[in-house]
Amino acid sequence: MNSIKKQPQIDRRQFLKYSALSATSFVVGCAVNPVTGKMQLMLVSKNQEIQIDRQHSPHQFSADYGFIQDKGIASYVNQVGQNIAKNTHRTDMPYAFHCVNATYVNAYAFPGGSIAATRGILLSLENEAELAALMGHEWGHVNARHTAEQLTSSQVTSAIVSGAAMLAKTQDETYGALVTGLGALGSGLLLSKYSRDNKIRYLL
Repeated sequence: MNSIKKQPQIDRRQFLKYSALSATSFVVGCAVNPVTGKMQLMLVSKNQEIQIDRQHSPHQFSADYGFIQDKGIASYVNQVGQNIAKNTHRTDMPYAFHCVNATYVNAYAFPGGSIAATRGILLSLENEAELAALMGHEWGHVNARHTAEQLTSSQVTSAIVSGAAMLAKTQDETYGALVTGLGALGSGLLLSKYSRDNKIRYLL
């Protein structure tokens, strides 16, 4: 009779060991939020924020029909933004303020400091104070590290799901697969809602 090779399983002691190692890595990742001054779990570095920005912002700018051709307006928008950026909590970020050709009313920020306002929203502004308020709202997201916070939440959720699946596998292989599937579905729905709430920032 052929022997059936069983899948290696971890016991509870091993599970607790792996959990402790994961918890330690999370504690090491704690940082002070530059806006609130409070400690928070942060697993994304400043350099990673800038890299994410450089990788994704050009695609969004292109989707919004590129930058406006009027150099005077482009320079004015950037200057207003830069004047505010001198007084931010994160003055070391490479801020850049743009106006894109899209006609819908919106403005958005990327984690490395790239900020854009659409042509549509600029047409709705009455004066420089309103433009400054708009830009200030967007660099507030950069200063508070909202994208990094979202990515950290995603990593933590994945770690929790993996840990739960690992523990379930010690009981039954099927349970582990089920927990993994349900966890991925649940975290996906949660984070997609969080993403929508943070990406769509209309100035009403």
